[in-house]
Amino acid sequence: FFLIDRRCHVMCLLVRRLLLTYLFLINAITFVLYGIDKSRARRNGGGGGGGCGRRTRIAEAKLHKLSLLGGSIGALLGQKFFRHKVRKMKFQIVYWFTVVFQIGLILWLFVVP
Repeated sequence: FFLIDRRCHVMCLLVRRLLLTYLFLINAITFVLYGIDKSRARRNGGGGGGGCGRRTRIAEAKLHKLSLLGGSIGALLGQKFFRHKVRKMKFQIVYWFTVVFQIGLILWLFVVP
């Protein structure tokens, strides 16, 4: 019985460590991509990219997907640090809907019996 309990404990620690590593990486990637997109927006004069010497912008849908996949903290930090996407109301509505969805999911999985 003790051996089974010990294996379960080790597995729980491993899963927790993998989850924390994943969350750190997805948030770091999301934060960096907000910075890259802000830099490209400045360089391109706010346009969507293309043209001579212009770098393609990162699609808003991609930024939202990263938030939905767990990078919402990195997204918020990127928005505040780079002052990026903070005045786009439609973008903010989708972002905050994602955050509310994630909070609800966490509550449903870990709090509600």
